Amino acid sequence: MLDLRHKGALRLWAHTANYYWWKSDVIGRIYGVGLITFQYLRMQAGVDTTVPDKIIKRSMKCYFGLYAKGDVEFIKKIEEFSNIVRYSQILICWAIWLKNAGVTNLQWEQTRDYT
Repeated sequence: MLDLRHKGALRLWAHTANYYWWKSDVIGRIYGVGLITFQYLRMQAGVDTTVPDKIIKRSMKCYFGLYAKGDVEFIKKIEEFSNIVRYSQILICWAIWLKNAGVTNLQWEQTRDYT
């Protein structure tokens, strides 16, 4: 179990890490940690970002016509999409994951105030 010092260190890492250079990051260099895991860890530590997994990518292409040649470009496009629709990237990812898992009776609130 993580104590508060470890949680703080994880949050600090997540907020300072950059997905553009994930391969050279201290966590990204760990064997078996790919960009999807890297981004998922950042999300779990409170960073509003997205995970470029096949479910998210397929759904964004199908429902919104959003397509990217690579995962890094996809993350950038989701950032832009998130700003346009005013929903957090985390909420977008979880909504897609839950929909694909068959959960359909959820209500969502906007998380940003752009007044």
